[in-house]
Amino acid sequence: WLRVRYNYSTSAPAVCPQLSTTWTPGLTGVSDPTAWPIVVTPAPPFIAARVNGLDPCVGAGGACTDGLPAKIGDTVTVYAIVSGAIDPNPPSSTVWNFGPSASPAGCAGTGCQGTTFHFTGPGTFTITLAGYAIGASATFLVAAPPVVASNGGPVCAGSPLALFASPTISGATFSWTGPNGFTSTLQNPVIGAATPAATGTYTVVRTFGGQTSTASTSGVVRLPPLVPTAGNNGPLCAGQTLALTAVTVAGATYAWTGPNGFTSAQQNPSLSGATAAATGTYIVTATANGCSTAASTGVTVNVPPLAPAAGNNGPLCAGGTLVLTAATIANATYAWTGPNGFTSALQNPSLPNATAAAGGVYSVTATVNGCAGPAGSTAAVVNSVSSAITAPSRICLAAGNPGAASVPDAGVGATYAWTIANGAITGGQGTASISFSVAGAGTTTLGVTVTAGGCAPTGSATIPVQTQCGGLSTLTPCRAVDTRNVSGPFGGPPFPANGLRSFNLLLSACGVPSTAKAVSANLTVVSPTASGALHVYPGDLGTAPSATAISFSSGKTRANNAILRLATDGSGTVAILSESGGPFDLVIDVNGYFE
Repeated sequence: WLRVRYNYSTSAPAVCPQLSTTWTPGLTGVSDPTAWPIVVTPAPPFIAARVNGLDPCVGAGGACTDGLPAKIGDTVTVYAIVSGAIDPNPPSSTVWNFGPSASPAGCAGTGCQGTTFHFTGPGTFTITLAGYAIGASATFLVAAPPVVASNGGPVCAGSPLALFASPTISGATFSWTGPNGFTSTLQNPVIGAATPAATGTYTVVRTFGGQTSTASTSGVVRLPPLVPTAGNNGPLCAGQTLALTAVTVAGATYAWTGPNGFTSAQQNPSLSGATAAATGTYIVTATANGCSTAASTGVTVNVPPLAPAAGNNGPLCAGGTLVLTAATIANATYAWTGPNGFTSALQNPSLPNATAAAGGVYSVTATVNGCAGPAGSTAAVVNSVSSAITAPSRICLAAGNPGAASVPDAGVGATYAWTIANGAITGGQGTASISFSVAGAGTTTLGVTVTAGGCAPTGSATIPVQTQCGGLSTLTPCRAVDTRNVSGPFGGPPFPANGLRSFNLLLSACGVPSTAKAVSANLTVVSPTASGALHVYPGDLGTAPSATAISFSSGKTRANNAILRLATDGSGTVAILSESGGPFDLVIDVNGYFE
């Protein structure tokens, strides 16, 4: 080896693309060519790179003996290094070429220091730097990132279960397997209307650039809660409380929505003072274990009708027909109340033979769809003008023939018009009280018309006229007792052997007055089974008299007229004692009475 030291100088720039010059040896005695050309070449640039902001050759990247490690999608930043430092003044002819799998594919000009790009596919790629006197290159070993599996669960049965494989790499293929025989070649498949059988582990294998990557994810499909069957207490009337109900679902929370912005988190909420705006569909959702089911119920809130206009045909006279009226309301039912306990369900009821007690305020309500509205009212006036005649029960000619009769006083301004048949009015005509005389035995009939307050009722009274009072007063023959009839105070059972029965003839259907002391009757013994006799006597007489009213023979019906004295205590009873060895039936027919 010959070690030669050269001293040379040049006025050329320190850094230039290429420089030629001559030199002069510094030692004497050494052959020196006339001109020895020297080529001065600058130091080549060096490519420095950062992957995701880090030196890829430090740490896990190793020594980068085979190339710079990176993954698809990593951010790669490059610099041109000259003399150990980032070149602050790269030539304008600078051109970076990142290769066909890079995005962007390159950069040109002075502004490319620190430019970034990423690789879109795996493999070994060389990037180049041109524009300097000497070019530079760097090799990258690009790998696909590992596949990551995930899913959209947990989901509820019936909902879709979405599976995801990331990242997205153009040209990669995917193969999924999972529970219940599931397979798919989609990157992000979806299991529609998943059931609990879809719960389990799903595995995806990604193939890209001849490389595979595997990942798994656990999918969960939950059973939804039971449906919370919904109900309500409708239909309702406005102003009432609406009660909503949902069946109990274990572990559930509830959420109600409904008309007019209604919401509630209670299982069974209520809404007081409900209005028609509360009508509609209410939906309740039960949520348990992250899953929900819903049910609905329809509510109707009816508005009560208005008060019906009420009226009547008064004022009217006592004895007339009071007619009440209520305005017609579609589909309504009516309820009337009024004086003297009056009620009616008719729209326009009437009250015949109205008395003064029928006067007063009547109220009526209308009900539609089960809702009763406010009451309407009307005041009825019934003028109390009476034409009822008070007169003697009879007139006895033996005691003279005068009589007196009257009607209730109808007040100031009233007029009274009397009439008489079989007699004459002897005083008081035109007033409420008159005196009269009769023409002879038989009957006398009085009539009167009372006019007051627009009313003119008429009345009449028929008075028996007897020649002698205190004797027999006849009655239309009437059956008072018949033991053949059903059991009762005037019927069966048949008269027993040697039996005793009493009968209150004042209470019979024959009209015997309470003033009667005795009755005229016909006694009939029907089908006696043995011979015998009857003792008839007042009911308050303790011992039967020895006299008999009728005797009879076995098997023969027997009748006889008799005067039956009534009890002296005013009870109107008569006692009958049998002297017979067998039963029989007894008939008593009344034809008059004695006072």
